This record gives sequence, C-alpha cells and structure tokens, in this order.
Amino acid sequence: MLAPIRTLGQCNTACSMMIIGMILSRIELKSFREISVFRYSLHRLILIPGLFWLTFRFLPLDPLVFKLSVLMTAMPAGATTSILAEKYGCDSEYGW
Repeated sequence: MLAPIRTLGQCNTACSMMIIGMILSRIELKSFREISVFRYSLHRLILIPGLFWLTFRFLPLDPLVFKLSVLMTAMPAGATTSILAEKYGCDSEYGW
C-alpha cells in the first residue's frame, strides 16, 4: 500500500537535480564571474563550515555527530530555494 509513496520519495533526488539542471542551463557563464558569486561561495562552502568546526570541536559531542554537523554546513543548499525563486520570478540561478 505504501509502495507508490516510497517510489515517489525515491525520485525526489533525481527530480531536484533535473530542476536545478534546467535552471542552470539558462544561465550565461559570464554571470558567474561576478565577485558576489565568489564571495557567497567562499562564505557558504569554506568559512561557515570552518566556524562550525572550530565551535563544535570544543563541545562534548560524539565524533559522528561532530563530523556530520560540519559536513551538513558545507553541503550546498537544497533545490527548494531554486524552485521557489523560479516560481516567484526572482534570481533562481543564484538559488542553488
């Protein structure tokens, strides 16, 4: 009885990737040369995980929880941001 729902849930990642791919296919590569894109990428992928690592290493956490927390802060934002930005006519190319 739950098989259709389970199957639909397993398609979630593939569908998200397809939506992000469709949004990225319309972007000109020149728009990635803006300093704001590099600044955001630096903050999102290096500085924030680094700050979490510095903060969490002094807390009495299980090593697995520590590593997962830092890894999750370094992961890119989900497709929801791009989908909502596209729906409301905003800059969806920067939402990924």
